[in-house]
This record gives sequence, C-alpha cells and structure tokens, in this order.
Amino acid sequence: MSTALSGALKVTNLDTLVRINPDIVGVRGAVCARGDREGGAVVASAVAALRGELHRRLSGEIDVFAQAEPLVAPIR
Repeated sequence: MSTALSGALKVTNLDTLVRINPDIVGVRGAVCARGDREGGAVVASAVAALRGELHRRLSGEIDVFAQAEPLVAPIR
C-alpha cells in the first residue's frame, strides 16, 4: 500500500511531511513562479530549492523530530 499527500503544500510543510513519510508528495503551487498556482508555470529554480530543502531533512541536516509536536493527540 502506498500513501500520497497533496494540496497547497509549501516548503514550510516539509518537516511535517518528512515525519509522516508518504510515498508520494504532490506539489504545484510551491514550485510555481510566485509560490502559488496563480503564479503561472513551474519554475526549475523553485523545484531545485524544494528538492534541496527536502534533501536537508532526509539527510538529517535538519532534524524534523527535534521540536516536533505529536501528529496525533494522545488517547486518554
């Protein structure tokens, strides 16, 4: 079984995305000229920047678990 996430995802969501660890992440607005879908076409430099930030988290350079809040509230 695979998981996929998409929908108004931004660079600021990367820590949470890496913690969730989906198999597929869909972005469009985050890699467009103005950072949203209204910004026009996908821009190579924005794709490279997003990829670089993702790599920093996957490599451990940025610890996504350091100050992470729980994704799910504990059951009491």
